[in-house]
Amino acid sequence: MKPQTRTIRAVIFDIGGVIVKSPFLAISLYEQSHHLPSNYINVSLSKHGSHGAFQQYERNEISYTEFINKWTLELNDVTANNKAYLEYLTRRHLDTRMVLPRTLRVDAQELFTRMMKVTEEPNECVVELVKWLRRCGYKVAALTNNFQNDEGKVQANALAKLFDEFVESSV
Repeated sequence: MKPQTRTIRAVIFDIGGVIVKSPFLAISLYEQSHHLPSNYINVSLSKHGSHGAFQQYERNEISYTEFINKWTLELNDVTANNKAYLEYLTRRHLDTRMVLPRTLRVDAQELFTRMMKVTEEPNECVVELVKWLRRCGYKVAALTNNFQNDEGKVQANALAKLFDEFVESSV
């Protein structure tokens, strides 16, 4: 029996961290500038799962103000975050004897602003790849987690015009 050949007709890209710089770069720089262990904020972010402030905001379930208030509480919960971070280190077989924060003063609004600023910078080589794929006749789509402000407006994504389809999480 002859194997079937498949024809690729479309390519789907993620926006954050692929088409544009990753917001996790801003988190890493924030951690460094505030003397937090590497990945500490990411662990805090992920430990809340789909019920966390960040995830709720991506789905447009809470307003920006609610998001900042809730995320501030989550990010500054030193007991829960230290416990989650120790579990993270253990799962990865990393040294758990490090000194963890006794107090936290993470400014969620400042951090989020930094994260969004980083995502304004396109990865030019990937943008050029998207343009090339379209010139070659491929359909090109993008997926993104975006956010509505308190007036219910989604920031226009200037990169949307690069794609045949542009799917946004909070629209």
